[in-house]
Amino acid sequence: MTTEWLEKARGAGRLEAQGEFRLDAERAKEKMARFQLVDPHHYVLELVKAAHLLGAKVIEFEIDTDEMEVFFDGQTLGFDDLEDFYGAAFSSRTDDRQRAVRHMAIAASSAQALGPGEIVVESVSAYGGCRLVLRRDAEPRLVRLVAGASLTGIKIQAATLGTRVYLRQRTQTRHIMQFFDKLKGRLNEVVALGERARYAKVPIFVNRVSINQGHGLSKRALAVVEIDTPLENGRLGISDDDKLRINVLQHGVFIDTQIFSADVVGVEAIVDSRRLTTNLSQSAFVQDEAWQTLHGGVVQAAMWRSLEMHVSGLAAQVIEEKQDWLRQLVLRAHERTKDRPVRLHTTKSPHFGGRIAPEDLVADRGFFFKLATTAIYAQADGSLPKKPLISITEATQRIGELTRIHICRRPSNEAERLVGAPVIYAAHGEPEALFLRFADEVVDLTDRVEIFRLAEQNRKLWEQTPRDSLPAPMYYPYRKVIEHGDLRVAIGLNDSSARGTVIFVKQGRLLKRQHLSDGTLSGLTIIFSGELTPNAAFDGPAVTPELTALVIAMLEALPSFVNEHLQHKPTDVALSYLEKLLSERLLWRLTADFPVEGEALSQWQATLETTSSDPQRVSPWRCSRATPLAKLVMLGPAADLPIFPNLVGADQSLRQIYEHIVAQRCYVLPAKMNMSDWLAQMRSEPDRLFIRSDEPVLSILNAVFGEFTITSLRAVNSSSTPAPSPGPSPSSTTPPANNTPAVAPPAAQHNHSTQLVARVQQLLAVVIKGDASAGVALITLRAGPTVRAVETDGARITLFSEHPLVAHALARPHDPVAVSMLALAASAALRPYFRDVNWSAGYREHLNRVLASAQKRRS
Repeated sequence: MTTEWLEKARGAGRLEAQGEFRLDAERAKEKMARFQLVDPHHYVLELVKAAHLLGAKVIEFEIDTDEMEVFFDGQTLGFDDLEDFYGAAFSSRTDDRQRAVRHMAIAASSAQALGPGEIVVESVSAYGGCRLVLRRDAEPRLVRLVAGASLTGIKIQAATLGTRVYLRQRTQTRHIMQFFDKLKGRLNEVVALGERARYAKVPIFVNRVSINQGHGLSKRALAVVEIDTPLENGRLGISDDDKLRINVLQHGVFIDTQIFSADVVGVEAIVDSRRLTTNLSQSAFVQDEAWQTLHGGVVQAAMWRSLEMHVSGLAAQVIEEKQDWLRQLVLRAHERTKDRPVRLHTTKSPHFGGRIAPEDLVADRGFFFKLATTAIYAQADGSLPKKPLISITEATQRIGELTRIHICRRPSNEAERLVGAPVIYAAHGEPEALFLRFADEVVDLTDRVEIFRLAEQNRKLWEQTPRDSLPAPMYYPYRKVIEHGDLRVAIGLNDSSARGTVIFVKQGRLLKRQHLSDGTLSGLTIIFSGELTPNAAFDGPAVTPELTALVIAMLEALPSFVNEHLQHKPTDVALSYLEKLLSERLLWRLTADFPVEGEALSQWQATLETTSSDPQRVSPWRCSRATPLAKLVMLGPAADLPIFPNLVGADQSLRQIYEHIVAQRCYVLPAKMNMSDWLAQMRSEPDRLFIRSDEPVLSILNAVFGEFTITSLRAVNSSSTPAPSPGPSPSSTTPPANNTPAVAPPAAQHNHSTQLVARVQQLLAVVIKGDASAGVALITLRAGPTVRAVETDGARITLFSEHPLVAHALARPHDPVAVSMLALAASAALRPYFRDVNWSAGYREHLNRVLASAQKRRS
């Protein structure tokens, strides 16, 4: 606000030859009236500022009830300086002489409110001088003084050279009361000087009595440091409270006390700053960039120096007593500077015999350096009753070119033994980033110590628990052993309902025992033994390449082993096992039970995916792409188990069901049905197979024979209108119309899927190449739940039949809209692989063909 107003005032002036704007005396005097002090008696403070700017060594005031005279030495003012006295406040010059005249003009303008008879400003040097006389209702009168002239002191006679300001008031009745105030030392000007000029470094005398207290601080201030910059001088010390109290002066005059909440430590300071700008009333500072620099730069730098001095001066006994305070101080200092951390562990660090580059010298570096060498941290090893405190430097371990600090957040006698170096007992609130200021690496041993303790307990338990490495033959009649190097796994199976377990045996003792996460494999036990490497906690095996290879070999052999002996399990257990095996959920659950390397497991699963369509290499874990016959061969004896109930006759096996499907003699009935609705057809067709689509039977049939095949064999609800079968009727004998099961033979279903694939292939060719006869990626159908309708690798497109979009198109292979929606989904998936295709033109051609086909059908 002050700066803006001054700029406006300058704009009203005239441009002199030397390029300086000036106002005429009357206009300058009018505008100076804006500079009204809070109290007109404070004009004496503006004179103190002027004396400081002119380099005075002493300032003398003589103040009476109706007179005031001040003298100070230093630089004197010439005729040119006082020629435009009131206009000096609006000058763009910023040198000390011009600023001194400005403060004298403000003093004279404010003193006018007291009704002075005259104000005289004299400045005399050995080469002459000038005298300016200001009277009410008269033009200012400025005269030159010849060389050899001396000051015409009224109250101060001894001064001959320097600057003198004299003010005489007209006689008023209030002067009688002020006479008694003077006797008590309570004249307003004297009070103002005593309150606001007492911190000035220049000696000030009022009526021959010194009022200076210097840059003194209270007794609470500790580690007092000097503030000495080109624009500031003062003193600062830290205090034991949480406030920053900064008394700010301008040219020897106290202006304001700034109080802030301390984020590091309490501070008490007195600073005389030349960089700040005051408001029009000279009562407060403008909070501009210079104000920010003072508080955020100058004062903060002095605070860090004071802290460094304070820590340096603490005795060892005091440090131990103030340990908690010092650690909190370090933590607050770190939080204050964490956005611009200065790392102290570089090779330039003096702690390691190096040098610091100039750009690394920041205000807080010295404090943190001092803290690094001060023993303020307890050691984590509490084996001694009273172990001495340790410094960060002492706890720093050099490893080649790098440095490391070990910390532990709990007392531990094992920590130092684990690393062979001192360990700092760090509080939970002290982050690792704090210690990273002093080292390249910080290692928190808290969890490691807990694991070490746990490992010791587990090792003792392991030593006391013997265990056989093979399943007992009397309990597990069906067994299989697989070896790999020094490791071995034994698989045992019985007909019990006990939950499956996996056991790890090391050197004839039990290392770990746990249940399988999937409860389907009841009566199964898997025992790993041999030279197993224990993990860090000694509560199980560590993941090693050898163990990973053995686990994968066991997983490859497990389905065949279980399938071979599945006839010994109850029907519900066998059905549940087959359903999870064929849906690939069982493998997903089992892999979480064994310690294997993730990369090796992923490679093995990728191999299963690659061979899933090879009849000779298909795996039970990935068989969705195999043909029904290949799946039956893969299942082995499990395919011949009669566990699928036939509603009329003996239970059937998967192989028998397959034979009925091939011969088109199979019905898959609804899970919820009225048997009476089907009795007539069952009696009339005794050679047919009637299977109810309960879970998990339906899931197994879908997985083995294909969802499309089973869908064609499923009957609709008896209350629904039967849909016409596109293929030949399975029987010439047909129940009543409202009870006829709408069953399409496998050939019809295959025709549906073939037609759909052909239509999608044709539409994709239109979109991608604009040629209906051109071939694109190979399209296959796949069963199984999925959230996507289409997947592609650019060369092959997979349509997931259980997705609503695909299922809708399968049911309506001749519906152009249904097929079009599926083709668009497939083309969107292919788009990243055909970057040169004009997709917009392709989509338009595709849409035209679809609309033409729809219009043709309507016609």
